[in-house]
Amino acid sequence: MIVSTGFCVITCDKINPHFIYILLTTDEMTEYLHSIAEGSTSTYPSLKPSDIEGLEFQLPPQEKLDAFSEYADNAWSKIEYNHTQIVTLEKLRDTLLPKLMGGEVRLKI
Repeated sequence: MIVSTGFCVITCDKINPHFIYILLTTDEMTEYLHSIAEGSTSTYPSLKPSDIEGLEFQLPPQEKLDAFSEYADNAWSKIEYNHTQIVTLEKLRDTLLPKLMGGEVRLKI
């Protein structure tokens, strides 16, 4: 079996990258991109960077983009913080649970 994974990096200089992420992951856009990939002339479904570069969409007014950027940046920061907390708690659980089960640690109720 031969498996290939390709990727392209999308750099956003003028638009908040969270806006582009949400745009590219909507159901409509993923269906559209899937249809392009299925119609590719390569031996497996694929997208070319030009397929992404050629996408057209209506850009919201600047004040809406600014409001979205503030909200999205805060939300993504919270997601990253929560992920860090989850990793910390998982490590704590993995350390304490075996000790609790083995009787090394006792809880006062």
